[in-house]
Amino acid sequence: MRLEMLDQIELEKSLKSNHELRKEAEKRQQELLKAGKIDLDSEALKQTAQDLEDAYNEESARFKPAPRVTEADRKNDVRSLDRKLEQTLVLLVEQKLGSKSHYLLPQGQHRKGESMRQTAERTLQEYCGDSLKATFYGNAPVGFYKYKYPTDARTEAVGAKVFFFRSVLKEDGGSIANSKLKYQWLSQEELQQQLHQSYYQSTMSTLENTLQIEIKLEKEKTNQALLKDHVEKYSELTQSMSKILNSFEQRLGKLEHTILPVYNITKNLQKQQQNLDSTLQCMEQVLSHYDASQDVCNLIHQGPSEGNIGSFLDGLNKLKKAKDYFLNNNPQSVELENVTSLFNNGCETLNNHFKSLLKKHNAPLKPVDLLDMIYIEEDSSNEDCPSIKQLPPSAREELNVIAQWLDNNLRREYVQIFGDERSEVIMRSLQNLKDHQKSGSWGNEPLRSKHGYGRTETGAKKTTSARLQQIFERKANKMFMKASQTLGQSAGLAMRKNSSFGDILAAEEYGNDNDQELEKYLVLLLGLQKLLVWERQLLNDIVPPSRHNEVFSRLSQPAIEMVVRDAEQITSKVMRSISRKEWSAALGIFSALKHVQILQPDIDRICDTTQKQQLSGVLNRLQQTASKGLEQFIDSVRNDSGGGGMVSMTSSTISYGGGSNVPRDATVYELTSNTIWFLEQLQEHCDTIGGLLQTEAVYTNDLDRISSQKALSVEQKNKALLGTYVRKVLAELNYTIATKSEQYGDPATKQLFKLNNTHYILKSLQRSSLIDIVALTERDCEQRYQKMIQDLKKAYLGSWSKLVSFIHPLDDMPRPINGKVKDKERATIKDRFSNFNKEMDDAVKTQRAISLPDVQLREGIKRDNTEHIVPKYNAFFEVYSDVQFSKNIEKYVKYRPSDVTTMLNSFFDDTV
Repeated sequence: MRLEMLDQIELEKSLKSNHELRKEAEKRQQELLKAGKIDLDSEALKQTAQDLEDAYNEESARFKPAPRVTEADRKNDVRSLDRKLEQTLVLLVEQKLGSKSHYLLPQGQHRKGESMRQTAERTLQEYCGDSLKATFYGNAPVGFYKYKYPTDARTEAVGAKVFFFRSVLKEDGGSIANSKLKYQWLSQEELQQQLHQSYYQSTMSTLENTLQIEIKLEKEKTNQALLKDHVEKYSELTQSMSKILNSFEQRLGKLEHTILPVYNITKNLQKQQQNLDSTLQCMEQVLSHYDASQDVCNLIHQGPSEGNIGSFLDGLNKLKKAKDYFLNNNPQSVELENVTSLFNNGCETLNNHFKSLLKKHNAPLKPVDLLDMIYIEEDSSNEDCPSIKQLPPSAREELNVIAQWLDNNLRREYVQIFGDERSEVIMRSLQNLKDHQKSGSWGNEPLRSKHGYGRTETGAKKTTSARLQQIFERKANKMFMKASQTLGQSAGLAMRKNSSFGDILAAEEYGNDNDQELEKYLVLLLGLQKLLVWERQLLNDIVPPSRHNEVFSRLSQPAIEMVVRDAEQITSKVMRSISRKEWSAALGIFSALKHVQILQPDIDRICDTTQKQQLSGVLNRLQQTASKGLEQFIDSVRNDSGGGGMVSMTSSTISYGGGSNVPRDATVYELTSNTIWFLEQLQEHCDTIGGLLQTEAVYTNDLDRISSQKALSVEQKNKALLGTYVRKVLAELNYTIATKSEQYGDPATKQLFKLNNTHYILKSLQRSSLIDIVALTERDCEQRYQKMIQDLKKAYLGSWSKLVSFIHPLDDMPRPINGKVKDKERATIKDRFSNFNKEMDDAVKTQRAISLPDVQLREGIKRDNTEHIVPKYNAFFEVYSDVQFSKNIEKYVKYRPSDVTTMLNSFFDDTV
């Protein structure tokens, strides 16, 4: 029965046909007959599968397929259906259309009361008789052909439609009984030659669509038959498998009934054996606990040795197990006290070993080594780095094993030990760096080779400022690349390099003595960041992950507090400098703020929330100091208008100078030039200042107004905020200039002073591109300044009104008759010439001492003066110079028009 079941399973899974299976079965039967294992019976005399296969092969060899070319094909008998066997033939009959006969598809006139199909069936019967048996498909036509009647034959209709129905001859289709009928059975190629082109296209499109439908129908019928056959086979297989499974289930039930008792007895015996083994193991463990103190006593008192910590930890683990056993099972025993005392001594010894191993390798970094870590900016995994050399791999591995064991056994003293020791290393390293910064060699340290710390590279000696610049450029570029990749992938946008990161301050910004402290502080902050990075790596190598935050907070806290204190001291000193109007200190704080912002992401990555909050105080202090510097600069420009003191600046400092007197030559006011200088420096810190100003409502309101008009990028927003600040400063400066001009008594000098300063402001804004920044907030800024200049020029020309009134207009003057005037009129002419001469001499004396530094402005004013005065004086001179109004005419007619021109051109002598 079992063999039959397996044979049946093999049959179901087999991919062989019934004939192949029969051949294999007969082959096995022949082998059994030869071996004498079965007797020959009447079944063996039947025809075998091999005999059947041979007979099939013989019959196949005798078979010859019928030819596909028939006699009708050779004779081209188009009236015969026995031709072109591989193609579909279409019936055409001869019909008379008009006066000519044509071969067309059978067609007839539709009769009233008939359906279109009935008309088609009747027409075919009338042409071919009843002997031709055809099957019509469908009650609707499969196509139609439309044609028009000749013009002379039209009555009511202009044409007719011929509708086509598809019909197919049955297998026993018969033949055409009408012997007089002329007809043809033609293939598709023959139809194209026989029929008219338009008629052929109408019929063949219908024929092709019908053929395709027929082909699809036959295909679906074949698929349906195949599917039905598969369903029947699957049904047979399902029934067979159901029988096999039922039989298998019955046999399993019998087997279970027989084997289950034996299994239960065996299971009980195994359980008894396991209980016995467990009891023996427990006895051995209990006895080992009583011997634990004696076994490991010498090992614990000797203590661990470097490189061989495993045996000591094994002894402690043995004591721990014994302690737990006595604590749970015999808490009053003497053995518990012995084991506990010895275990605590061992843990204390392990802590001391952990501390001594740390101290052995905890030398602080030399300043040069720490500077090399900062300047080289190599990857933290570099084996040449001195901080990695402090703790060799073997020591780190041993410390990690100790820390893991102590943490697993709830002995957390190592947290304090590690934090205090590494904190001391950081503090001493930073203190050494600060001491080194105070030494005379600061700023000119040689840069060590990346491949060896014992020698220096040729030509690698750079200033500290240049190295800092390179460091922050690399950091800024990394931040920019990371931001570009994230936004591009998400939005498909291309980013342009942001000036706040890419345009790092030039080296000369650090060259002044007043900026040394900020530079040193930045180096100190970079040193702290580097040290904390390495400490993070040491934590990963030594301390369990669950204690990382606690230990890191402990070891970094003193150093962070020191850096925060230093920041407070530096910013306080900067604020004192700003209060003394030393504005280069403000520029230095902008540089420091920019660099700290670049460094901030690196610090955030290595610090926890607490440290981030503490270190953010550094950034906040710098931001507050920078904001106050901007505010106080506006106040200094505004307060200068009160006449209490004049702001005096150099390219590096701003301080109070003596006196509030305006320049005697009415040249550009020092406050104006210094203010423009300061504003030009702010361009390099555009994004930093933008970040500061966006927290103040007065600036954000203006930015909102601009943003509502057009979309702005981040860079444009920062420029707009800076533009608003510059506009406020310029407004205060304009007011100050107007106030200061009142100190001049001469109206012309007053206007020239304002003109000089306003012209200088406009040219400086254009030269430094500040005009583009201000234009973001005030589009007509440049036009407004140009209008101010034109108004000041008109006001200056108006200062000549008194002089001009003596010579113009001539209508108010006495008119000479034959070169003579009355006595009373002579006095008037004398007064006019005298007053003109006096005013002209005073103007020459005053305005020759005035300076107009800009050549174009100076020459333009001269030209305007000449055009305004000379033509009027020339007219006056021509009328009255020859009049005998005095015995001493030369006393009054001192200047000819050419002399006046020369005098006007002598104004604003640049050599004065």
